[in-house]
Amino acid sequence: MSREQRAISKREATSLATGRREWLRAVARWTALGGLGVLSASLAWRSGAECRLGADCRHCNHLAQCDLPRANKIKRERSR
Repeated sequence: MSREQRAISKREATSLATGRREWLRAVARWTALGGLGVLSASLAWRSGAECRLGADCRHCNHLAQCDLPRANKIKRERSR
């Protein structure tokens, strides 16, 4: 293998490593961005959430797990 061929294959190896690194960075960047999007959407959904069951909280089976303001008020009243 001539000196020129070795230089070319060394350049190709370097560009492949750089390409892999950039690809991994892009994957990490998009994964983080997607995670932030999901987190912000779930926080926005919870802040303006309404009961999907439309039931009276006092008789709801899900009251213990519910974090909605109306359910929290009833839980506070029951704990007095």
